Amino acid sequence: MLWLNFAPLIGLVRQRYGVGELAASSLVLVVPLVYVRLSSPAGMLFDVRGHRHTVALGATGSAAFSALRIRDTSFTVLPVAQLGISVARPSSSCSSATRAPSSASWPSRW
Repeated sequence: MLWLNFAPLIGLVRQRYGVGELAASSLVLVVPLVYVRLSSPAGMLFDVRGHRHTVALGATGSAAFSALRIRDTSFTVLPVAQLGISVARPSSSCSSATRAPSSASWPSRW
């Protein structure tokens, strides 16, 4: 939900920072684009390092970059924070993913 926060505020962001429509919209657009690209590597990290490590890494990154968004003294901080959130997000959403069962747990007829 951190990436949807800017959707209703695009007009306010444009006024406050004096940026164009594309720059303000990039705050919303960057997260899904990066999420799609990093979903597979996050899944591999989940398989290799485990649930606890991967979700802790994603949650820590999301929290750190969310805190960075509070320091909105310049517009440059906002896209950097959004990019950091979008990199951390696939790792924290792996908690809803389930691993495929190993071949040893499949019935013998398969």
